[in-house]
Amino acid sequence: MLDDLEKETRSTDQTLDHPRVLLLRTQVATDSAPWLPTELYLTQVKRGRWGANKEPANPVPPLFAEAAGHACAVCARSALIGASISRCGRCKVVRYCSSQCAKAHWPVHKAVCQELANTAVPACKEDYDIQLSPAASYFYRRRARCTICQDASSKLSLCKRCFGAAYCAKCVTTHPKEHCDASILEQCCLGLISDMGAPLSIPSRTPFPSTKPDGWKAYFEAKMFDFEVDAGLLALGPPCAMLTEALSLPIIIAEHLPRQASFVHVIGAAPADLVGVRRFREVFRWRPDLSRLAVCMVGPLLRQVTEKQPPEDGCDKLLVLEARGGPYAEVDLPPPDLVVLYDMDAAAVALQRGKPVVALASTKDDADAMHAALSRQTDRPVAPPRENPFRGLRPRRA
Repeated sequence: MLDDLEKETRSTDQTLDHPRVLLLRTQVATDSAPWLPTELYLTQVKRGRWGANKEPANPVPPLFAEAAGHACAVCARSALIGASISRCGRCKVVRYCSSQCAKAHWPVHKAVCQELANTAVPACKEDYDIQLSPAASYFYRRRARCTICQDASSKLSLCKRCFGAAYCAKCVTTHPKEHCDASILEQCCLGLISDMGAPLSIPSRTPFPSTKPDGWKAYFEAKMFDFEVDAGLLALGPPCAMLTEALSLPIIIAEHLPRQASFVHVIGAAPADLVGVRRFREVFRWRPDLSRLAVCMVGPLLRQVTEKQPPEDGCDKLLVLEARGGPYAEVDLPPPDLVVLYDMDAAAVALQRGKPVVALASTKDDADAMHAALSRQTDRPVAPPRENPFRGLRPRRA
């Protein structure tokens, strides 16, 4: 069936909404990958401006850019979609898909090019600890290198399927398919941001029935047709993965916010977290008992913002987003009903508020460390770490 559908996607623009395509998504979807197989969605990605590789792509906005050693530093194109990638002739670190991208990036690159050129090429993991300026370090630590031993000084062989992993002669020349799929998804997410200008970040349109889903597979089975974009689009890996990333925090808030409560503090937020304020309306889809919600974000790089979202879709519930820069102990915010913690440095202050605290970590080791730190700082019960069934599924480059 997959082979037949892959042929159809090359010959018609209607296959994304074809019932067979949506049926296949239902059959193959899992909680960790609730979308069509990689081979099928990649065919669709290659139809967009970024994936077609026929004209210059839009640059990925700096707020969402994530430099990758084997991809263009401006638009994130790579050999995955047939782009010809070359590196800067002086520093041999930063790569581009075209002279247009190289020229567009020069105002940024010229400040670090000579510093990168004067720095020794790393041959092992420890070599990346060298002290550089923040801008130079960003590219230095994300340069093309062996996926296994981190050697960037030897000749590398790229994976011929994902073109995102490479190996030196000393290491193995293949990687697990799930890692290969994640590399393709990571690149395609950046490609979709290039096409759209920002990640997909929208709420569903209607409340859930009384039974809530227990993971992403059940969520999309219930909500696939409940967004303002076509269901066929959400069957593809990149938009679906970005949507899970956008909705993960609202769902966490909905599950842990006490009844008759409305104020949430999110500590350790980044500027990109302020994009797509509407996504927090997903809280109301899970919690019809709430009449208003105020999400107050605190982070060192944030600037002061207060944004009120007007009622929409016949819903008169009020959504307010506030952002404050600086240490949590020093910002002036209304008392919280729930604290969501990304930054463990603020744990003591969060615990002093006397309200429920939810600490989020990206790995099991980080979660165990957070649990130990919280247990040392309070006499309140601290639940053991558990995997979040609604974690964001977009891969990130380390």
